[in-house]
This record gives sequence, structure tokens and C-alpha cells, in this order.
Amino acid sequence: ADPVADGAAQLSPGLLQKYHGRALVITTGACAVHCRYCFRREFPYSQTPKSPAAWQPALDRLATDPTLDEVILSGGDPLTLIDDHLAELAERIAAISHIRRLRIHTRLPIIIPQRVTEELLGWLCGTRLTPIMVVHANHPQEIDDSTAAALSRLVDAGVCVLNQAVLLKGVNDSAAALIELSLQLVDLRVMPGPRDDWFADPDAHGVVDARSPDRLPEFLGFLDGAKPDLVEVLGEFLREEFEHLLGLGRAAGEFDAGIDVLGVFAEIGRAHV
Repeated sequence: ADPVADGAAQLSPGLLQKYHGRALVITTGACAVHCRYCFRREFPYSQTPKSPAAWQPALDRLATDPTLDEVILSGGDPLTLIDDHLAELAERIAAISHIRRLRIHTRLPIIIPQRVTEELLGWLCGTRLTPIMVVHANHPQEIDDSTAAALSRLVDAGVCVLNQAVLLKGVNDSAAALIELSLQLVDLRVMPGPRDDWFADPDAHGVVDARSPDRLPEFLGFLDGAKPDLVEVLGEFLREEFEHLLGLGRAAGEFDAGIDVLGVFAEIGRAHV
């Protein structure tokens, strides 16, 4: 299964591009935790580069496209690799003149905060590239003292840190949980993201695409039920994110153009922002 169409976005082994200006490097298939809602559980990791030397074709492809200005290291989880390999990759990406930002997608600072070491900060902040890290916390109880300290070390070093979250049925699908998570992150100078594009339902034994027409009423119903507090916290960002998502869905023929999703958010915004 390929629920996010990674195969169609592949430029070369381990290199994907779905959006203008940025490309994603699959650095590894290893993770420190196996999320049941993972959308890359069946990704062909065996076909991706396994060493710094093997990354060269992907780097060559990046160098040929001057419209790219951001590279994302993902996986799997890139921070399961040793720092020497990641440092070499970061330096080689920084040698491509039109690349301006390096973004890391990882769960390790949340689940193994000891991974945020001086060596990691050295290579992440040691090039001319603007360092960005997107971590993944779904619930406020994931942020304890050691996790908070790791996030603070990243921010203090000059890393722009953001969080992404998946809406999990029975876990964080309440205004109280999302607000507490967002406020804890803001207190730590981490930008909370509203959600990933997935609504994970344990009863479905996997992930359910919130963009699917048959789940849209449920997704909107959750947001509508939590609208006073959610919109106060997430505000215009939430509506802009969904507007982008809706545009992609309509372009792909996944939505009936008559569904006034943006109207729902506009009404929520007028009432509560």
C-alpha cells in the first residue's frame, strides 16, 4: 500500500518531491518506535541508499534543480543513523548553492530525548543551512522533563522546532488534550502543528485518510465539536492548512467541489477568533 503516493513522487532511489521548492530524502527505514498509523510501513526501503556514498545520485539530482531550496531528511527516522553519516550528508547538501534550509523529521527527541547531543547539534547547526526540526508528539503526557530539556536544547542552539501530531481516536481527539499539548509546546518555544493529514482509528487497525469523502463528515464533526478552543489555539493556521488540503483533494477529484468546507471554517472563525 502507498497511501500518500510516495511512489509517484520518487525522483531517484530515496529521493521524493511532492511540493514546489522542497525535496525529501529517505535516509533509512529504521525507527525507534513503530507507529500503527505509519503511512510508510510498506515503503520499499530496500531500494533506498544505505551509505553516504550511495546518496550521491540523489544529491546530483538535487543539484540540477535550482527551484529547490529546502531538503527534508526523513525515513524511517534519520536520527537512528550515526552522527558522522548525518554530518557528512548535511555538509554535502550545504554544498549545493541553491539549497537554503535543512529539515529533519524525527520522533527521537520525544521518545529518546538523550539523542539530542552536542554532536547532533554540531552538525545540524554547523552548516550555512537554516536548521529546522519537526518532532512528533501526539499527547501532552509525552512531554516530560527530559523531553522538555531536549527540545529546549534544540531551540537554544538555533534550531526552528515544530511539532506534528496525528489525531488518534480515544487518545487525543478532544479539545482539552490538543490545547494542553499546544500550550506545553508553545511554553517550550516549539510551534505546534494542528494535525497531520490522518485520523487514526484503532478500530480500523491503521490510518484513515481524513481527506476521504466518506470520513470528511466525521473529521469536520470532530473539529466542529471542539471549535471554540481549537480555533482559539490554532486560528487562521488551521483554516489555511485545510484550505491547502482541500485544494489538493479537489484537484485530484477526491472532493465534490460543492462541499463548503472552507465555509465551515469561516463560520467558526467569525464566531470564535
